[in-house]
Amino acid sequence: MKNNKIVHQVTKAYMQKNKKRTITTLLGIVFMVMLMTCVFVGKDTAVSYLEKLASMENGTWHLCVYDVTDDEYEQISKMEDMEQIGVSADFNYTMFAQSGKEERPYIHIKSYSEDAFDMYRIEAIEGRLPQAEDELILNIEAVEDGADIRIGDTIDAEMFKRYIGKNADCKTTTMFQGGFTVAPGDYLEAPAGFPFFFENEDFYEKQEKTGENATYKIVGFMERPSFEKIGAGAYTAFTYNDGTKISGKERNLSLRFDLKNSGNYDTELQQIVGEDCEIEYNTILLVFTANSKDSTINFIVTFMSIFFVVLIVAASVVLIYNVFNMSFDERTKYLGMLSSVGATGKQKRSSVYYEAFSLLLIGLPIGFGMGLLVVKLGMLALKPYIDTLLGMYSGASIDKVSLVISVAGVIFTVVLSVLTVWISAYLPARKIGKTGPIECIRGNVGKSVKKRSTNKRAIRLWGAEGMLASNFVSREKKKTRGLIGAVAVFMSVLIVTSYFSKAVTTLVDYAMSDVGIVNVEMEKDFVATVGIGSQAEEEYAQLRERVMNDKSVASVLEYYNASFLARGEKRILSSEYLEAYAAVMDAYGVSQEHQELELENLQPQVSFIGFDDVTLAKIAKEAGADVSILQQKEKTPVILVQNGELSTRSMAFPGTQEPDYQFYEIQKMSDLAVGESFEVSILSGETNEYKQIPLTVAGYAANEQLKEYVTFHSHMVWVITDFETVENLVNIEKAGGMMELHEYSKEMYVKFVDKTSQLYSDLNAMHYDTLNSDDWEGLAVLSAGLLDMTTIGSAINSVVEILLRCFVLLTSIICMMNLYNSTKGRITGRRKELAILRSMGMTEEQMRKMLLLEAGTVLRNSTVVAFLVTIPVIAVVAAVLEGMFGKVNLGMPVAEYLIAFSIAAVALGLITWVTHNREKSENILEDIRRECV
Repeated sequence: MKNNKIVHQVTKAYMQKNKKRTITTLLGIVFMVMLMTCVFVGKDTAVSYLEKLASMENGTWHLCVYDVTDDEYEQISKMEDMEQIGVSADFNYTMFAQSGKEERPYIHIKSYSEDAFDMYRIEAIEGRLPQAEDELILNIEAVEDGADIRIGDTIDAEMFKRYIGKNADCKTTTMFQGGFTVAPGDYLEAPAGFPFFFENEDFYEKQEKTGENATYKIVGFMERPSFEKIGAGAYTAFTYNDGTKISGKERNLSLRFDLKNSGNYDTELQQIVGEDCEIEYNTILLVFTANSKDSTINFIVTFMSIFFVVLIVAASVVLIYNVFNMSFDERTKYLGMLSSVGATGKQKRSSVYYEAFSLLLIGLPIGFGMGLLVVKLGMLALKPYIDTLLGMYSGASIDKVSLVISVAGVIFTVVLSVLTVWISAYLPARKIGKTGPIECIRGNVGKSVKKRSTNKRAIRLWGAEGMLASNFVSREKKKTRGLIGAVAVFMSVLIVTSYFSKAVTTLVDYAMSDVGIVNVEMEKDFVATVGIGSQAEEEYAQLRERVMNDKSVASVLEYYNASFLARGEKRILSSEYLEAYAAVMDAYGVSQEHQELELENLQPQVSFIGFDDVTLAKIAKEAGADVSILQQKEKTPVILVQNGELSTRSMAFPGTQEPDYQFYEIQKMSDLAVGESFEVSILSGETNEYKQIPLTVAGYAANEQLKEYVTFHSHMVWVITDFETVENLVNIEKAGGMMELHEYSKEMYVKFVDKTSQLYSDLNAMHYDTLNSDDWEGLAVLSAGLLDMTTIGSAINSVVEILLRCFVLLTSIICMMNLYNSTKGRITGRRKELAILRSMGMTEEQMRKMLLLEAGTVLRNSTVVAFLVTIPVIAVVAAVLEGMFGKVNLGMPVAEYLIAFSIAAVALGLITWVTHNREKSENILEDIRRECV
């Protein structure tokens, strides 16, 4: 038998004799492989699931380009990695004589190819999809609304475009839902999804015929497409095209690529269609594969994947290395004996590698299988939550959760698992290979005899048990170092992963969400809104009085919102704000000369929010505002909101292209002193000139202080004042009957204690009246259910947050296992020593006290190590994220430190207690003689 085989046989016998340690090592490898599988297979599965989720909003296409010529179509179809091309065209509107609903008298006809139907998830729920240019599939809502139409019927279509006009003698501009704005004298083409507008003294609707006529046969009905707006004046219908010619029309193309190669598809596409042609991105779908238009978000996704892989490798290396290192003393003895009869250093190293990789061969399939099971169970557990999130989004849900196992994912899992085990075994193997046979047999490798003084302080504090605990920690530094490392790694990983996950979810939320203005924090059932100065104010006042006097109402919060009302002086703004403003201009590539000009002429927008006197007094108290200034109404006192947000989305500069997303969180919007005055300019509707209004700073408020009322997320300067002040300022602009495009409103948030009351029923009826209204110029009442409806974007944010938390949990488990192994190994390796102490009269109570004191010392040292390790790591992570994303106040993870310390303390004490109770033997002589563990 060759020497290597002899060494391997001896190693195998050692592994069988030390079953507990072998099983512990195996479990460490299994958990490591499981986590690797969760990262790679789990990532592919989660991305696939999130892509399906994202496709519910816009479909499965990646890029969309409009008005494509024959030559451009030919070039696009030959692009590398092109997976699918959907061809579509807009045929405009036709009258729908069979409609059963007066306010929906039209059909909006679109032409789709087979691939377009697939990418936009259009399916027939009755009949079939069209297969010829003279066939139509219609929105089933037409039938549900009472239309006299069925499969097999024909429709004679005479196409036209819709235009909305407003009489020139009207005095105000109207902003419809979706931002469509019509000023007096305007005559504009109505946007897609615009409701039918009954002609009145202010508005009129006209149709302009396109000259196209056709006869269509109804072959099926479908669910309402996701892009068709609720309340639209037309039902959507689709006809068919073969993807080549569409009755002479220019094509619109929806494109889907094989993203595995991560090519520059948008750049190549832009070169084909020209710079003037805008490319539309399905961002919410592309973001998960790091292929979105925004390279900042792409980098976050990539950085997150790399970060977690590195973290798993590091945690696994520490775990498996600790297991090998703990068994070093026992291992050196039998390998020393082999060395004395001729075993070389290489053969001794092969012993460690043999053990490591033989366990890997067993642990790899088990860990991979467990990883698949964890991913599957995790996604199944997540699915009901997702369906709940999407419950109000047209009843959307995903029927099936399938594992996505890619070849690349399997290869990465295997390669990194092998690499991790090799790194873990390398240092112990190298150390053993260099140790001589005499040192090995004696068992004194790395040990030295050193006289140690009695720790009198420990005796005074904790008695003899404290002295023994202190002496062991100082004497057995190498063994203790492993345990300290295990605890420190556990705490560090928990802190860093928690901090990183929180940071990433915060950044993703900012990047994927639109910046809001005012978020009212009060729980509510209904929101009533009316424009300040509108004819419906009297109706609002009557409703307000009724709400205030109704016993079924639990709480009411009312405020006046006058956003974009004024312009302010540049001196209002803090240096922090100006620095962020300059950083955004840098991101846009604005020249230094133009930056200086922009900052010199900067007049920040100032918005106002007014509260009743009682609420304002509460806010002033929370913010620590100067009450004496607030009482001086002649000075127009205000409280300035200090929180602000600047980003490349909230600002734009002519002649520049939008850069990658950059975000800057402002902690201090203004440097003005309390009591200092400043001026704002409001356009007077009477003189058509700006009027200067002096305001006085009564104090400052931050979102943290306002969290019970409202929070602000805006690039504007917001000031808090009373109802009367806001109305007086708004009336300056409205004087003479003139008004800008801004809408200023009174908002009332109502929470009920009794939902069976007549008032609740009446508000619910007003909610439905508002939804069915053509415009919301009057009193609008909406239910909180509609306002709080979860969107696809917010649902995805929630899913990402949950997935990150699951990863923190799984990573913590492997570190907890390392902690358990180290603590257990420390207790097991000391059975001889503890048996000797027991033979000298030490009681079990004293034994446990000594071990717990040792654990306390280890915890103290580990906390120091964890703190020293995590502070620079967190600083680097924060710097990297801030460097690529912008200035965001992520804060210090104080809560994470406290949680990690608490869990580590409980775990260390509990594992020490339980392990000692399991390992102790009634036979002292047996423990003293014990040769293996």
